[in-house]
Amino acid sequence: MKVKVVVSFNDKMNGLINRPVNEVFECTKDRAKSLIDRGFVIEVVENKNKAD
Repeated sequence: MKVKVVVSFNDKMNGLINRPVNEVFECTKDRAKSLIDRGFVIEVVENKNKAD
């Protein structure tokens, strides 16, 4: 699942790397739910329709 950072945080589950605002990264659904519930990220909704 792709998520976008809305509040900068240090990602303890990935070696304490700093996740800056507007960074988009992939994580598991459980991890995404945890981060969303704490207000750090929002889900990125991908547009699957292609304009012709």
